[in-house]
Amino acid sequence: LLLEFKAEVDQLNDKGTRPLQLTISQEMSSCVKILLDHNANINIQKGFLLRYAVIKSNHSYCRMFLQRGADTNLGCLEDGQTPLRLSALRDDVLCAWMLYNYGADTNTRNYEGQTPLAVSISI
Repeated sequence: LLLEFKAEVDQLNDKGTRPLQLTISQEMSSCVKILLDHNANINIQKGFLLRYAVIKSNHSYCRMFLQRGADTNLGCLEDGQTPLRLSALRDDVLCAWMLYNYGADTNTRNYEGQTPLAVSISI
């Protein structure tokens, strides 16, 4: 309803969280889709949403975000982990395959100098 009256789709709440972050963390997929349909920023917080979907092995969110243009190579500032590297850590072949097909860089290194392949071999 608020979006119909042109409410700001990426507005921060008093805790610094955006609506899209709240809906994905609460597994509210219909609300996630509505927010994305209203052009919510999918790459907020250096790709938090795609990394979250990978960490949770939520393949439907992963696919949804990739289809809507999520940046496959945005990494966490603290450790340099990209979505592809996280999928390797979780041994999640389906997520890794989707990320690769949407252009994830297989040669990027985390802060420890590891590529996604090196991470996958080490587990």
